[in-house]
Amino acid sequence: MSAIKPKRQRRTGEGMQELFSGVVGILAEYAEPISIRHLFYRCANSGLIEKSEKAYNSLRSHLVKWREQRLIPFDNFIDGTRYHYGTETFNDLGEYLRHCAAAYRLNLWKDADHYIEVWTEKDAIAAAVHRIAKEWNLKTFVCRGDPSMSSLDSCARTFNSYREAGYDPVILYLGDFDESGLAIPKTIREKLRTNHDCEVELIRVGINEDHILRFNLPTRPAKGDRRGESIEYAVDIDAMKPADLREILAKEIESFIDPDQLERMKRIEEAERETLETINLEDLT
Repeated sequence: MSAIKPKRQRRTGEGMQELFSGVVGILAEYAEPISIRHLFYRCANSGLIEKSEKAYNSLRSHLVKWREQRLIPFDNFIDGTRYHYGTETFNDLGEYLRHCAAAYRLNLWKDADHYIEVWTEKDAIAAAVHRIAKEWNLKTFVCRGDPSMSSLDSCARTFNSYREAGYDPVILYLGDFDESGLAIPKTIREKLRTNHDCEVELIRVGINEDHILRFNLPTRPAKGDRRGESIEYAVDIDAMKPADLREILAKEIESFIDPDQLERMKRIEEAERETLETINLEDLT
């Protein structure tokens, strides 16, 4: 006689409201779209749902319903298929000049000793990471595990050109704490050196072992990876809150630049942007 399977427990109205309120609260922490997978890890870490694929699929279903009901905006989430091809156009020269002024950024690092890029293992946190990095005018690259040969070649060309100009290239890396995530930085550094004659200082900003306890991050069983060292448990970078990502990344970035110099450069940038905004079109004709 086969065992009787327990019935799946449905959320009560109160439980559903708790989940909805928790989701809204988490989304309010972000000024940019996030992935549903990232939201799932945050919900699991907060005890709102179980950390299982079943719970993830259930959350996705709830999000479809809540967005259809206009309870949650559609644009709260990243859609990797949301791309268009085309040429950007302007109604007139004045509109183009306003666009140029808004987009103008001064190279805050031109007098620094280093050329720095922020790399992350996952698309899920790319928007949050880039929002932090762009405050310091740094580029963000999503390597998605092991980067492709062509993307590494392109990166190596950039790094080598900056080294020739007198800058020391640095990668600030954010990835999972698991066998694969720990092995990826080593693989990247070795491939850049061996295949592209490119020496780069690569700093693993997180997740590091001390972050797990410090930020109370949820762990999962380690899956095992032939490239990495054996570890007892794993943690996904997706589980980190934006404030915690900001703390660890900002601290690392600030160690490479003089704060007074940064403020001076930002004042120059703002003054030059204002100059662009005051250009008189009649002076150009």
